[in-house]
Amino acid sequence: MSEYFKNLPIRIVAALGVMACSSIAYGQTPASGTAGQPLPPGPDQAAVAANGDAVQSKNYFLDRRQVSFAITYENAGANLTFASPVTFQAQGGGLEASVQFRNGFAGVGSIHGFHTNESGHGVPVNVLVEAFGPRYTFPGLGKKHPVNIFLQGLIGEANGFAGLYPNSTGALANASSFASEAGGGMDISCTPHVSVRLLQVDWVRTDLPNSTSNVQDTLRLGIGIVLHTRYNPVAPPPVK
Repeated sequence: MSEYFKNLPIRIVAALGVMACSSIAYGQTPASGTAGQPLPPGPDQAAVAANGDAVQSKNYFLDRRQVSFAITYENAGANLTFASPVTFQAQGGGLEASVQFRNGFAGVGSIHGFHTNESGHGVPVNVLVEAFGPRYTFPGLGKKHPVNIFLQGLIGEANGFAGLYPNSTGALANASSFASEAGGGMDISCTPHVSVRLLQVDWVRTDLPNSTSNVQDTLRLGIGIVLHTRYNPVAPPPVK
């Protein structure tokens, strides 16, 4: 027994050495520190964490920049003639590009056109409307093939050509005016990169010359195909 106590200090020092080596090997503080707590991050760990936050921030921004292109076939009910009230149906189509940012908001640019030979007086009507503005898309409904509903308001220019647009100085074959659009639509996702536009409804107001009020209202209905980049939401980076 006396020999045991005689060598006790050596045993204690040896045990403390083994514990210290073990704690360092497992990333813990030595026995003199608080047991079970990790070492504070060193310079390398801090750099890795900072780089990870930078990558997450970049992905958080890029994954919300969904770019879409839409091609639509449209039917328009309009009164774009010099005789009032004369309404008619016209056929046409549209091209659209949009960039979606965070929280469902997007910037949209579009060009839509329609044509008819039956304006009520045998005068052809050809109109192109170029417009741009904001769009808001609500969160998708469903999981396998989500349905996305959007609302938008655009402004731009209307161009009438190869027609008859009378004003106070005479009749014009070509004319242009301010244009505004308000409406929305519904897309259903078929694949990560393709959606079907089930319906788009827009009310379009133009001010082309018509010898009366110089105001036209057009109700435009469309269906089409939407091609887009994949949208994978990413959690925002941690707030420091």
